Amino acid sequence: MRTAGRGLLMVTGLICCLLAVGYFWQADWALATWPWPDGRLTYMFIASMWAAVGAALLWIALAEAWGHLAAGGLNLLVTMGGFTLYFGLLARQTDEGGLWGYALFGGLAVAANLLIIGWSHRLNMTTTTPLPRLVYYSYILFVIVLLLIGLGLIGQRPNIMPWPLRPETSVLVGLIFFGNAFYFIYALLRPYWEYGRAQLWSFLVYDLVLIGPLVAHWPNVRQDLSLNLFVYIVVLLYSGALAAYYLFWHRPAYTSDR
Repeated sequence: MRTAGRGLLMVTGLICCLLAVGYFWQADWALATWPWPDGRLTYMFIASMWAAVGAALLWIALAEAWGHLAAGGLNLLVTMGGFTLYFGLLARQTDEGGLWGYALFGGLAVAANLLIIGWSHRLNMTTTTPLPRLVYYSYILFVIVLLLIGLGLIGQRPNIMPWPLRPETSVLVGLIFFGNAFYFIYALLRPYWEYGRAQLWSFLVYDLVLIGPLVAHWPNVRQDLSLNLFVYIVVLLYSGALAAYYLFWHRPAYTSDR
């Protein structure tokens, strides 16, 4: 069972990474999976999210750290649940049949992640190593920021991101941020290293993918969005440094749940 699960996670993680590469380089086959034409930085953002999911899945599969699946499952459950409702609403309003396909995919993802959460959440912990204090308090901060930004974007408030978003994309990006908050909420509810490490892998890869395009955007950013861009870059640098420090230089003791 675990061998099959490991193989499924590896394949899914590799598909996510492939999509990340496609979105980053704006390949036609990858952009065809997005519901409407969008801007370059939006595609870079989506690439960073696919990369974050793929990195977490590959690490969980390689380390057989099954206890981490529930946090990611909760993240995707909230995000894809929102996608399902929003695409269904848009499909009813616009009569665009293709949007029902996105709603259906979201519904299937919700069902799959419910199963993942139900299975993974019941696994017994194999270590009681607490989440490092700095990581714990950083996760609290991330949750607050993600919820506030997510709700603002879902409400289509302008000038939140460092680049302009079309209204429909604002809702989707907001749902992604809102769902990401639950990735960290799970670790706060179960504040052990066993349940909080995958988030750092996701953050590190997300930062590495997105930091370059955002820095390169600096000369072209609209003046009224320059502060947003500066804050976004600072957050990426902080979260990337936090992830690198605790993943490579100061790793708490951890026993794989094999």
